[in-house]
Amino acid sequence: MLSSGSGPVLLRSYCLYVLLLAVNGVTECFTFAAMSKEEVDRYNFTMLALSSSFLVLSYLLTRWCGSVGFILANCFNMGIRITQSLCFIHRYYERSPHRPLVGLYLSPALLGAFALSGGITGVSEVFLCCEQGWPARLAHVAVGAFCLGMTLGTAFLTETKLIRFVRTQLGVSRLADKTS
Repeated sequence: MLSSGSGPVLLRSYCLYVLLLAVNGVTECFTFAAMSKEEVDRYNFTMLALSSSFLVLSYLLTRWCGSVGFILANCFNMGIRITQSLCFIHRYYERSPHRPLVGLYLSPALLGAFALSGGITGVSEVFLCCEQGWPARLAHVAVGAFCLGMTLGTAFLTETKLIRFVRTQLGVSRLADKTS
């Protein structure tokens, strides 16, 4: 049996679950709004089957790896629901010139920054956290801050549409217009 999940492993798995929960909320919101009554009825039947598989998977994973297993079962369930919604959205826009799912593709540089940051912070955790004392912990936090900065910098340079959207939502572009 794996660790019951007290501490960092439990927090990591829960952070993944919250991310999947957010994505699922957005995709299912559109899906339900765009579905016909018949499609909603079919989807509800599919959800019943998913609930049954979730119960079995959560039982097995909880017995295997404790509380982390329950969160992982929830992550799997959210992943399946997101996949179903993405398939519906793809079919919905198939004959349209609009391609809303294209925005989900991240640049290879950003994916590389995520992977590199994950690797660096993983190594830092092994060697600097948490049994090595406060100076090592602070060094681990500094490594994490550096990786965050690197990842955000990469996102800023590669995801121009996202940055433009965030700026318009925050009113930065309107503020810049007022000062010039």
